[in-house]
Amino acid sequence: RVVAHHQWSGLSVSNIALWQGISLVDLQDIEYLKQVGECFDLVIIDTLSKATPGLDENSNSDMAGAVDRAYQLSALWDCFVLLVAHTGKEAGKGVRGASSLTANVDTVLKCVRPGRGSRVSLTLAKQKSGPEDAAVDFALEEVDVTNQRTGEVSGSLVVRPTKASAPDMCRRALASEPDLTAKAVFDRVTRHSIDPSNPDVTFNAVKAALSRMVSAGEATN
Repeated sequence: RVVAHHQWSGLSVSNIALWQGISLVDLQDIEYLKQVGECFDLVIIDTLSKATPGLDENSNSDMAGAVDRAYQLSALWDCFVLLVAHTGKEAGKGVRGASSLTANVDTVLKCVRPGRGSRVSLTLAKQKSGPEDAAVDFALEEVDVTNQRTGEVSGSLVVRPTKASAPDMCRRALASEPDLTAKAVFDRVTRHSIDPSNPDVTFNAVKAALSRMVSAGEATN
């Protein structure tokens, strides 16, 4: 995926480093990273479960300790540490395991891929010091990746941002606050859209979307 993204975007891979086996079980690996000599702006730990072998994901003390060590890495490199964690069988209940996984972090992003299709939505489920109704839409695009060493071509996916439709944005606004007026929905949509200048999200488009939602029983006039 990393190679596919860089070939697709034209970026260099020189600013990316990959480690295997880095653990948040204790401070040993954080101490190791102090010796690396490089600092990175973004660290992705994929997945939290793999990075916490031997810890109980349902234990608040175990998971709070792992999160604390992620924060120590964040302070060490002055970077954003992103922990990838899965939901349980009931996705609506959020991250599986201990409640400290949500309670002890500043930000929770929920990633959904309906029907395993090509569209992905990313919503802000928690933000310690800001609004929590922002959302971004993405599309998964198939690309061919060439192995520079062997010349072998294989398939992969890249993620590119897309513009959400007015109905989708209205549904998100009402999901977080059901009693909004049409004007308030429009204000919410344009304020928290990743692209506020989206020409498709006009006030008339919002009104039309809300009207269709009322007719379909999704909203109350």
